[in-house]
Amino acid sequence: PTNNNNFYKIEVTVEETVSEPAEYTLDTTADLTAFDAGAKKDGDSEVVKDFFTIFYSAKTKVDGSSKTFEDEYKGTQRLNFGGKSAIGDTVKNAIQIKVDGKASVKIWFAQGGDDNRQVAIFDAEGNAIATSELAEMAKNSPYIAELEIPEAGTYFIGNPTNNNNFYKITVIEEVAATPAKDYILDTTTDLTAMAAGAKADGDVEKAGTEDFFSIYYSAKTKIDSSAKT
Repeated sequence: PTNNNNFYKIEVTVEETVSEPAEYTLDTTADLTAFDAGAKKDGDSEVVKDFFTIFYSAKTKVDGSSKTFEDEYKGTQRLNFGGKSAIGDTVKNAIQIKVDGKASVKIWFAQGGDDNRQVAIFDAEGNAIATSELAEMAKNSPYIAELEIPEAGTYFIGNPTNNNNFYKITVIEEVAATPAKDYILDTTTDLTAMAAGAKADGDVEKAGTEDFFSIYYSAKTKIDSSAKT
């Protein structure tokens, strides 16, 4: 701050950082516009909140049907796909999400039949990687399923056997911590010797670990030998 000093080594430690988990919610009451069966074609899609992509079918409808769930969430409009999910050349009756790591998925739905119809998460090839295991389910009754996604990728939320009616989906994506890292500038190994006058005022050079350091020179700067222990 006052006059010249001679630098030999600088070490900077960037501490570990942990971000808040990312959370995304699709609420079919608040986020979708009602339409009748036949308004969509197989494979028609709609992006909601820049995260969920809904793949419709010709049987899909969004209509009024009130349900109150055990956590006191109340939905008044449902997404009724009209059939089981298909993941293939033409995707239909499914909701696509893309995550960068592990994620927890919570699904509020009403059973569309009386045969213990579950909900599932499929991978990009159509394999069910997580399926609910609810028992003694009643037709048209509300349920909440909680499923896990093990790793980053593209996934589809939907019906593995037959239609269910969706009210709300929440995806909480885990965010990996960025570990602490050291950045080092060693003037002996990282810089090339030069005489005063070799640089002009304001000349800049990146150096050190991953070019973390930007060195701003002046016309008086020099890099020369001077042993110190």
